[in-house]
Formats: sequence, structure tokens, C-alpha cells
Amino acid sequence: MEDYLERLASREPTPGGGSAAAVVGTLGAALIGMVARLTLSNEKRVSAHDAARAVLERADALRLTLTRARAADEAAYRAVIDALALPRSTDEERQARTEVLQRALAAASAAPLAVARSAAAVLDAATDALGFANRNIASDVGCAAEFARAA
Repeated sequence: MEDYLERLASREPTPGGGSAAAVVGTLGAALIGMVARLTLSNEKRVSAHDAARAVLERADALRLTLTRARAADEAAYRAVIDALALPRSTDEERQARTEVLQRALAAASAAPLAVARSAAAVLDAATDALGFANRNIASDVGCAAEFARAA
């Protein structure tokens, strides 16, 4: 995490906002996973175990999806930067550069959209977790929801 934050704070174009949003969403999914696991380990909450298992499965999948989305966002934006650096001295070079840039821009817009969709799913999981979380961990669900909303 420290290495990532150093790169994020640097003057390099990647990682950037899309990548950071994915990290924030991942944190939300991880908190939901924690809440579900705590519920599953609490024998006094047996009636909530089925709901916790279902939310846990979603939270773990979303955490993995968002982790991968962070790298995908960085790669997609890096492709835009690389395309902008292509030569454009001749008509052929300009045409080739334009084609590569258009593909890169399409991918660079798809990456944060995927993060947003996953973040919305984390928010849904947080809503579901609030239904079974005990009051001692309800604030963790609230943090997860805020992270998802921010992402």
C-alpha cells in the first residue's frame, strides 16, 4: 500500500483517480467481508449466517474484481499516454496514431466505468450486511458504504 501511495502522489500520470477509486472500493468490499466473517464466527448470530455467507461470497468476489480493476485502469490510461507519444510527422503516422489513440481512449473510459459498477455492487452488499450486522460492527458497514459511494 505504501508503494502504491508513493506512486499515486508522484508526478507520473499513473496511477490516477480511476485507480484510486478502485482501491477505495476494494477497501469497502474488504470491510464487508470482515463484517460477514465476524457474523459467521458469532454463534449468537446463527440466524444471520445464511445471509452473511451470501454477502461474504459477493464481497470477496468484488474485492478481487476491484483489485484487478485498479491495474486495468492504470494500464488503460498508460496506453493513452503511450498513444499520445506516437510519431505524427507523416499522414500515415497521424492516421495510425489516431487509430491507436481512439482504441486507447475507449479502453480508458471503460475501465473507470467497470470500477463504478463494482462500487455500486459493494454498496448493495453493504446495504445487505446492515441487515445482519450487530451494532458493534455497524460502523464498519457504514464505512464500507461510504467507500463504495466515494469509489
